[in-house]
Amino acid sequence: MNNIKLIRVKQKLGAGDRVFAYVMVNVRTKKHGHSETISVDVTPIIKDELLSGVPDEDPSKTSPLDDKTNRFTATADANRETVTIAAGPRMMIGSSIRDKGVGTFALNEIIRWMIVKYPNYMVDIVNISSSFLPDEEERKKAVHFFLNFGFDFKENNGLPYEGTMEAVLCMNLHEHMNRSKVDEIDISKFIRELLRERYMIEETIKNQGRLIQEHEVFRNKAEKDRFASVLINILTVLGILFLLFYLR
Repeated sequence: MNNIKLIRVKQKLGAGDRVFAYVMVNVRTKKHGHSETISVDVTPIIKDELLSGVPDEDPSKTSPLDDKTNRFTATADANRETVTIAAGPRMMIGSSIRDKGVGTFALNEIIRWMIVKYPNYMVDIVNISSSFLPDEEERKKAVHFFLNFGFDFKENNGLPYEGTMEAVLCMNLHEHMNRSKVDEIDISKFIRELLRERYMIEETIKNQGRLIQEHEVFRNKAEKDRFASVLINILTVLGILFLLFYLR
């Protein structure tokens, strides 16, 4: 299964909101043997890139860590009747879109899949440790992140924000969504609007080109008329001088 969704990331601007970015979310599931894996890939996009057709960056300059970020995965094992959620570096959102509700939307897709398809499966613990997240502030955010979905946090050796997230059954989890930060939008409507904007830009460029051509034609005509007027004046003066000379 392959399902593509488009979300709009909002940012507070005074008393209102503005669009911070658009994010494409690609949800894929794949069965292999007695297990099934779901992966959620997150791709930030902006309309300016789509309108101008900016080419992709050189693949040779891409960081090898890029394939480990902006992707959430989980695997259901039918033999063990467990679901394992990938953690650590493989559950990271790029810094440019972090704390914007994008990671919550992505994990929400996985949690929904777990609840609907495997409600009676056990959920493997998710380690929140310094080996994965050395920064304590990052671990604190990770703890609050998982708590939103119904996990229980168990400290290791009494250390704050270092331990495991536990959930007995998938059915004990729940979806979580922050509508104040992101909302899902209709892809077809977005594309139509995008094409309409591109058409308007092309028409504006055509009109500008036409105006420039008309201006050039008008300027050439004006220069020709001015030259003709000067020539007529010169001939008139010469004619008057000739008459004066002839009458003498």
